Amino acid sequence: MILNECVFDLLIKVDRLNLEGYSNLNQWVSRLDKQVEQVLLTRLQQAVKAWTEEFLRYGADSTTGDSTSRDRGKTTKGKRRNVKSEAEADDKQYQQR
Repeated sequence: MILNECVFDLLIKVDRLNLEGYSNLNQWVSRLDKQVEQVLLTRLQQAVKAWTEEFLRYGADSTTGDSTSRDRGKTTKGKRRNVKSEAEADDKQYQQR
């Protein structure tokens, strides 16, 4: 499941619990919010670290002027396009709900 789907499903379930009048829902949601925030923060930190390491490695390779660094740049750009198109497809699927 992608993140949008997980969050959407979670919101629907919390809304249903709220409509059904469950007690202590506010405390449970508050605790759940903190857990989700921690997971997302950890993932963001990992992504930034990986991006920074790749950026620094690419920058170090490009100073040598070898062809492998140029090729790596082309591969990276291709991957970015794929990620973007996948994200757009996910957004379209999410909007259809």
